[in-house]
Amino acid sequence: MRLLASSLLITLTCRAVDVAARQTEIRVTGPLTGINMQTGAAPARMEISNMYAQGGPIWDLYVQALAELQAVDESNELSYFQIMGAQTLVSHALNISLRYLGDDAPVYRTSAEKLRVAYWDWASNATLPEVVTLDTLDVNSPTGPMTIRNPFHSYHFQNFPFTIRYMDAGILSTTDHTIRCPDAGGVDDVAAVFQNMETAHYQTSSFESPHNNVHNSVGCSNGTMYDLNWSAFDPVFMLHHANLDRLIAVWQAIYPDSKVFNITDFEDALYGTAAGNVSADTPLKPFYNQDGSFHTSNSVRNISTFGYTYPELQLSNAENAYVDPDDLADFVRLKVNSLYSGEPVSYSTARRPRSKRSLQSRRPPSRKTWSVAISVEKAELPLPATVGCYVDNSLVGKMALLAVPATGITHSTIPLDAALLAASLDLACEDDVTQYLDQKLRFEVQQGDGTPIQINSMPSLELVVQDQDFTPRQSDREFPTYGPTNRHPWKVGGG
Repeated sequence: MRLLASSLLITLTCRAVDVAARQTEIRVTGPLTGINMQTGAAPARMEISNMYAQGGPIWDLYVQALAELQAVDESNELSYFQIMGAQTLVSHALNISLRYLGDDAPVYRTSAEKLRVAYWDWASNATLPEVVTLDTLDVNSPTGPMTIRNPFHSYHFQNFPFTIRYMDAGILSTTDHTIRCPDAGGVDDVAAVFQNMETAHYQTSSFESPHNNVHNSVGCSNGTMYDLNWSAFDPVFMLHHANLDRLIAVWQAIYPDSKVFNITDFEDALYGTAAGNVSADTPLKPFYNQDGSFHTSNSVRNISTFGYTYPELQLSNAENAYVDPDDLADFVRLKVNSLYSGEPVSYSTARRPRSKRSLQSRRPPSRKTWSVAISVEKAELPLPATVGCYVDNSLVGKMALLAVPATGITHSTIPLDAALLAASLDLACEDDVTQYLDQKLRFEVQQGDGTPIQINSMPSLELVVQDQDFTPRQSDREFPTYGPTNRHPWKVGGG
């Protein structure tokens, strides 16, 4: 629940430093340009690699606007240093577009109005986007072609050496820019980032676990993304969290009657907020709504409120402002299957069958699927940390635990089917699978610097092998179905 609430905050902005203390009422509305006045349809955020490959005016403006935002004096409340807001980025792009003259002027004006921050779809392609690794980028500026420092590569602190002591963070406190998996000399080790991304295994059952894995994979144990006190300064942070926002929006479209935040829970004090009950109506300070009240999780539920959408939510035939929720859910399931199932899909306009008889007659045979469920109370181990899951000495997945929040039970589920099939096991044979896992399944818990943590030092740690009946999807507009879970607790020290 903490992650979902914080992710909704990221829908509004990426960073806020001391805004509330200054009592400055900055109303978060999102960019309201480029919206179709007849239908209300908003421009879509684009995947960063696709945007880079496509290029053109909207890319030129994005690069220049981000560079200009990073150059704003750090004492300014709307600077990159203090608050990397989507509406602020677009305002810079609009100002830049006014500098283009001649035939270029109209297309750059229109592109600026439609510009939205990009996202990095690490769920589809778990590799670091090439564009964030380049030192420079070529753009068509108002004065013609030019090469500029790549603002997606890093952020350079303006007041370095630091005149204010923010926090002691080792190498992060001694470098003038954000870094990713730095070597001993503070130079980015891009190869290490790629290796981490390839081995992170993002097939889990929650938003939190892959979110945490990306932070750790991009930062390693000493990079900017790894330390949550610093992570928002890395330009990858916004791309990463925009994708998390996208995944939540996709989930909401598929399950329109469900809520991501539907309970009241007690939360410890965090970032100046006192401990107490938290619900979907708890004010998300210091983010002001358009009417001057504070945003809540409920007020930010609909992303169209903030003037943007995502490609997966854009029905190709959506000419009207109203879109039937069932039609949208069908379309989004199709897009999700296309992106993430690893199987081809057909973009036929035919709707999925609705009758129960039709569904049953077309239902494919079911099979078993295996996974391991992990849960632990974060207060029981030094943070940040990771729980690695190995089968026959091969890493099959990991659960990353970030430093914040420092308490609370974290859950993750790691699939085992690929490892079991690689060992030529019949997934339907429960005895063979469980006996194999008793011998070959093991877990390693480590601190961020690689120091081992004894598994038996965490009383709350629960490791459960589980199987379910799995029925493949019947059509491209449906998801697979799962039966009840059969649990096979894994004994610590016995696997």
